[in-house]
Amino acid sequence: MAIAQGDGQVQETVQEVGREVAARPVYRGAVAVGLAALLIFVVVAVLVGTGASNAVDNGILATLAQFASPPVVAVALTLTMLGSEALWVLLPLALVVLWLRRLRWQAAEVLIATLGAQIANDLLKLVFHRPRPAGYSVLSNIPGQAYSFPSGHAMVSIAFYGVLAYGGWRLLHGWKRRLWMSLMVGVVLLVALTRLVLAAHYPTDVLASWALGLVWLDVTLVGVGYVSGRRSARPRTVEEAPAAAP
Repeated sequence: MAIAQGDGQVQETVQEVGREVAARPVYRGAVAVGLAALLIFVVVAVLVGTGASNAVDNGILATLAQFASPPVVAVALTLTMLGSEALWVLLPLALVVLWLRRLRWQAAEVLIATLGAQIANDLLKLVFHRPRPAGYSVLSNIPGQAYSFPSGHAMVSIAFYGVLAYGGWRLLHGWKRRLWMSLMVGVVLLVALTRLVLAAHYPTDVLASWALGLVWLDVTLVGVGYVSGRRSARPRTVEEAPAAAP
């Protein structure tokens, strides 16, 4: 009887420790990055709101316009779809692959990060009302798409490819991990560059989008990680526990 009681106490202690570990803030490094990214977004938003960034923005776009030959623009128009139209295919594909591999929490991260970034971007465009660079217009039924700040392509791409990069970092090893991370980072940079080459956004639009996209990505990872940790640490019921040996 004493042994049984001792085993019960040990089990309760282990379960309590599990709850405490799950309740601790997860991904502390992500939280630090998120706070730094949020500060960057605030600074850039102030510069944009006061017009202090206009000279630098216009100067960079003028420089890039010198390289915007018809072939370059044609390539940019194709590659920029990696941050918009292509996601209509890549997002469902990623969700199906993760679900079939029983990576349900990772699938939740991808879905929440991507859709949340898009919704946040649409709302912020309505708040800032920054006109796009001269000569560029967008025809869309979605409110706010005609505005420039922040860049939807840049923000959604860093959320989507960022969460895929993090998932690959957890699941892959060695050269496969390095290759996957490099590929995801490369796509994010490429999408941002196409927005500038096409003069669809100002550089500060892209910078702010990256910062806020990282904030939302961190919120997603911390939130989903916390919930999954709590679920993993949840004590099993009598029905869930394996039957004791006779």
